[in-house]
Amino acid sequence: MLVELVLVEQRYRAVLEVLNDVASVTGVARRFGVARQTVHVWLRAHATGGLGALADRSSRPARCPHQMPAQVEARVVALRTEHPGWGSMTTPGSWSRLGWWRGRPRGRCAPRWSWRSSGSGRRTGS
Repeated sequence: MLVELVLVEQRYRAVLEVLNDVASVTGVARRFGVARQTVHVWLRAHATGGLGALADRSSRPARCPHQMPAQVEARVVALRTEHPGWGSMTTPGSWSRLGWWRGRPRGRCAPRWSWRSSGSGRRTGS
């Protein structure tokens, strides 16, 4: 990938300028249009991993503990394909989240009653 190689070469030149005392970190950062901290990140990456460490890496996490299993994901996709009118609040998995709230007027989110602050446990109409 040509663009990636050019990017790595630019970072390598910046690192070499700092290492060979040609320019300061601040001067290199200003010329390359990055923060000083970014140049320090490049310096550390080059020191630990060499030229290959200056390439961009994926920001995707190595694992996702709350990711749903592939079978469940396939079933959800199938249901959404079968029922295109269903939205996020009408799929079967969301029904349990709605609980007692189901059937309430959609215009207002607040319940029509509130607990008294006195702690008596009785409801008062509003």
